[in-house]
Amino acid sequence: MSDPRGKEERTFDSDFNSCLKHSQAMLKKLRENSHKAHWTTVTTEFLLDRLLEEVEELAEALDYGSTDDIVSECADVSNFAMMIAEKAKGDYYGLV
Repeated sequence: MSDPRGKEERTFDSDFNSCLKHSQAMLKKLRENSHKAHWTTVTTEFLLDRLLEEVEELAEALDYGSTDDIVSECADVSNFAMMIAEKAKGDYYGLV
């Protein structure tokens, strides 16, 4: 049933499928940028700066870009967030 506030009923399967599709976009972007220095070799501060730049690019894509542009920028934002999370976990466990 449709929610008048725009909150559709979610299922695990729909969330899983969305995550799967988004992770494929993330991997595509990582492959496209594989010629650059690996994220484990840069600082968390650098990654945060890049994340903030990507958020700005996403905002611009939302205003002026195509659906492909928006999906691509979302993947960039997600990748930098993932990198920061992975470095934080590594730092916590003394691995990075």
